Amino acid sequence: YRSENEQAVFQEVFVPTGSDTFTVTKNEGVLPSSLYKLFVFINGIFLDYEKVSSFSPGQGQFTLNFTPDTSDSIAAVWFKTLPESNKIIQEQFIADGTQTTFTVTKNGGKLAKTKDAILLMRNGQHINNDYISGINTTNGTITMTFAPDQGDDITLIWFVEEFVTPTGTAAVSMFQEEFTADGTSATFTVTENEGKLPEDLPSIMIYRNGQFISNQFITSHDPVA
Repeated sequence: YRSENEQAVFQEVFVPTGSDTFTVTKNEGVLPSSLYKLFVFINGIFLDYEKVSSFSPGQGQFTLNFTPDTSDSIAAVWFKTLPESNKIIQEQFIADGTQTTFTVTKNGGKLAKTKDAILLMRNGQHINNDYISGINTTNGTITMTFAPDQGDDITLIWFVEEFVTPTGTAAVSMFQEEFTADGTSATFTVTENEGKLPEDLPSIMIYRNGQFISNQFITSHDPVA
């Protein structure tokens, strides 16, 4: 979601110094009011919100329940503002090795209306939501195209209660697209959303082999092309 001329997503990368507490400087050092709107990664692996032991939005600080090594990389991605009608929910499951269907309990058991509003993490690595074969917004179930291995950590992040404009179009939308690198080209062209990217660079999240990498690796981007 982005208001006119307003950047809505921020990214910041930290090099640990032996402390479990990190203070952001982006967005004037202000974090969102909800912990669900903060995504934390260690060496590209997503950390579910339960790994954050304390959260101080006004001070721009978050504390992990462990102390990262000084060789680690900690990345924070957060939303500045979202309409009151939109929420972000996170829920974690441990796979039993046979199940393909998972039932959410957060948000009153209500899932997003479309799979494009769902982010999938398997053992902290992002996987394309093409692995979702179906969702049931009534009973809160999501079915995957395969059964994750026993003990796998499956984390769902989803956006709910999309705001609808007077014209009937959703003002909240999210797109995912997967590419297979050819080993020579550093440029990728999207086809989703009519081939349009967001204008502000921090609104783009990139994963390489399922692991988050900072958008500081983007040397240039053309929202229209």
